[in-house]
Amino acid sequence: MEQCALCVRREDDTAIDIFSGEIPGITPDMDKRVESEIAKQMAALTVEAREKAYMDMHGVPDIVTESPEGIPRVLAELEMEIDKIADKAAYNQALQQDPEYVHDEEFRLLFLRTDDMNPRMAALRIVRHFQMKLGLFGSENLTKTITQDDLDKEDMEALYSGHARILPSKDRAGRTINLQIMGQGAQTKAKLRRSFYNAMRNTQSLQRGVVVVIYGLRNETALNQELSWKFPRIQEALPIRVVAVHMC
Repeated sequence: MEQCALCVRREDDTAIDIFSGEIPGITPDMDKRVESEIAKQMAALTVEAREKAYMDMHGVPDIVTESPEGIPRVLAELEMEIDKIADKAAYNQALQQDPEYVHDEEFRLLFLRTDDMNPRMAALRIVRHFQMKLGLFGSENLTKTITQDDLDKEDMEALYSGHARILPSKDRAGRTINLQIMGQGAQTKAKLRRSFYNAMRNTQSLQRGVVVVIYGLRNETALNQELSWKFPRIQEALPIRVVAVHMC
């Protein structure tokens, strides 16, 4: 089994539409290019960040302890950071539709906890969240909790295909294990909508993080190039902290 701890959050990447950009092509040297990029990103980390990445991968999580009296201050800082973001059309649309939904304290704390109470990172995640939600579910669902009633026939087939599932047991650190089985089946959008739905109904696991296991990665007949490019990016817009990815 090949292991990777590179679920690196990029504070300097301010792109709000996480699916923007050209999907890279598959080339014979892709494995070498991926390994080179991983090595480059790991080398760029501080000693502390690199040690944390390895601890996350091997099941020794560093859980941030919250200070109840500090939450109002962090929420205020979050609001200031959101105000600084110029490109937030979907967020502004949601704010006009239902200010109470957008400003809900528990909703915002989901994103803050995902980013270790870092207001800048959480602000980017929230704005990206509404941008992605608008693209996947439309404006009519922008400020509501997505339920199975909002999924269409293909979404439901993807949901119950067994290709993506939360395992009943957790790892030794008590973290949720998300198994992804590579395969054909549903189209990319249905799989992304399924992932959004699953993530938003399992937010209780975010504080310890989620471990993703991808099986069948080298099955070339199962490779969906678009999905392979988009799927890792959805974690940048969801209140789910992926702490390790194991590929086999």
